[in-house]
Amino acid sequence: MNGILRVTLVFMLVALAPAALADSFTYSYIGSNGIAATGTLTGDLIAGGGGALEITSGTISVSNAPVSGDGSLLLNPNSSSVSTSPLGAFYYDNVLYPGQDPLLDIDGLLFAIGSSTGTTEINLWGNGKGNPYSFWEFQDGHYILSDQGSFADPPVPEPPSLILFGVGLAGAVGLLRRKPMA
Repeated sequence: MNGILRVTLVFMLVALAPAALADSFTYSYIGSNGIAATGTLTGDLIAGGGGALEITSGTISVSNAPVSGDGSLLLNPNSSSVSTSPLGAFYYDNVLYPGQDPLLDIDGLLFAIGSSTGTTEINLWGNGKGNPYSFWEFQDGHYILSDQGSFADPPVPEPPSLILFGVGLAGAVGLLRRKPMA
């Protein structure tokens, strides 16, 4: 293998390494009162976490709730440890447990939706194995919604596009290497 090809392959592996650790999921929550929430989550494996992911970004779109609309995940300043929400309403850790029951622990995920009356915090969390999930909204010093429901579909990993690109590029390099030069 010539030097340029080696350098290119090493560069590709270094560039793809962070993407290989991140997982993206789509999720949906269906509540008992017709409340629905959908969105995406992206997280990194927690070292020694048994496959758990620290969720580092995410979106939420809520309908049929007192405060509906689009919002985003609030980052956890304590990196997968329990934190208190900015409004002081919830504890959260933003940790997801793919392939386990429950997918979320009792601290769960924290989202915020901004509105004309201020920020609404949303906490989505698991009640324990085999139990429904809880969805709470907090605004202006009051809990305005407490709902129980379930995930309509478990999160499904979406392969990062850089990994797919890398596999395709590696295949192309392999084909070029096997092709006899004239």
